[in-house]
Amino acid sequence: FDRLSSIFCKYLLGKSEFRFSNAFFSNDKNPKPNILILVNSRGVNGIYAPDLNEYGYEAFNLSYNGMNLELAKIVLEAYLINNLKPDTLILEISNIYGDSSLSNSLKMYSGESLDLSEFIDNNTGKKIQIFDIFHLYRYNSEMFFRALYYLFQSDQSWISRYSMSNHFLDSYQPLKRNGEHPFTKNLSDQSKINGKKALKEIIGLTFKYDINLKVYISPYLHQYIKAFK
Repeated sequence: FDRLSSIFCKYLLGKSEFRFSNAFFSNDKNPKPNILILVNSRGVNGIYAPDLNEYGYEAFNLSYNGMNLELAKIVLEAYLINNLKPDTLILEISNIYGDSSLSNSLKMYSGESLDLSEFIDNNTGKKIQIFDIFHLYRYNSEMFFRALYYLFQSDQSWISRYSMSNHFLDSYQPLKRNGEHPFTKNLSDQSKINGKKALKEIIGLTFKYDINLKVYISPYLHQYIKAFK
């Protein structure tokens, strides 16, 4: 039962139009994108791919909430292997020091990427060998149900659709704990080193595949600007 059910789950995952399924499964039907957008929620909400499509571009947003540059490098490399390369990569870099907790949700794609398997093994404390014993375990996540939701529809219209009140905008202050920088709190020195290394590797991929790289930072609340600098 475990083996047969996991085969069916993998089949559904490969048929999904979810952005990570597009990255980790080969799909000849995907059009060549002019623009590929990458990293975390600030990439999800900072650039809206359907708007770019209306202006004649073929844009694909590969960003996802909580994705740091280490994971972004793995996802990007998988995308480039399985799809036609984009003309331009738009990379949001404010999460260069982000954590790697998203990798636990990406475990359902670990069978499609040796790099992702090793990353999960090294960074989450979960030995990837457990997936060889209990095949269905890798699909035990909210993300799998999200992939099912996008089985017959694109996920490119996914964006946060809410407005902040004027009171919130005027009164909000970034949270600091014990004087720590709000963007790097609770991160080890090694995580920061890994983030810088991943950025260099992403730049290397753009040279390797002859992709035009545009680096940007999505708009911040003005209270964050001083902290960010």
